Amino acid sequence: MVNKLISSNQSSFKWQEIGHINLQDAMAKIEGDPPSAIPFLVRLLENPSSPFALPGKIDLYNHDCFHLLLEQAQKPYNEAFVIGFTMGNDDQVKNFHVQILKFFAQYLYPKKYQLTKKDFLFFDLGYSYGKRLIFRNINTIDLRASVYQKLSINQLRINFGINISTIKQKMKSLEN
Repeated sequence: MVNKLISSNQSSFKWQEIGHINLQDAMAKIEGDPPSAIPFLVRLLENPSSPFALPGKIDLYNHDCFHLLLEQAQKPYNEAFVIGFTMGNDDQVKNFHVQILKFFAQYLYPKKYQLTKKDFLFFDLGYSYGKRLIFRNINTIDLRASVYQKLSINQLRINFGINISTIKQKMKSLEN
């Protein structure tokens, strides 16, 4: 969920260097949290193996891949953007799913995983960005497949229609 390498070395992590290497090598550069570190309520709503998972659900490995593909670090607002993106891109999501996730994330998730009203602005931004993409249900793709592992981060972004410049521009407007 939170990339430890990105969080511990935020100032030295070079996003521009990630784009040209393949997904497998890029993922080897980060240390994601192990599944056991993810709290029960988060797994209940966001993990595809949960019978109560909301649409937009995605496993931890693929979620961490999207942190790279969307150029999102470890801060709560980055997390909110990634979750919003996968929910917005899933054709099964209805408004009540979003409201359930927001309620749990604001009030019931453990403190470390809670999102604020400001974080939800980034969630909404990620949601609308995910909704706009032509490539749908991106959260159902298993990025462990060798066909994806061998592609560069930039090539995957092109294939999925992810435009980092657009994301940066939209996020900058909220950060001010």
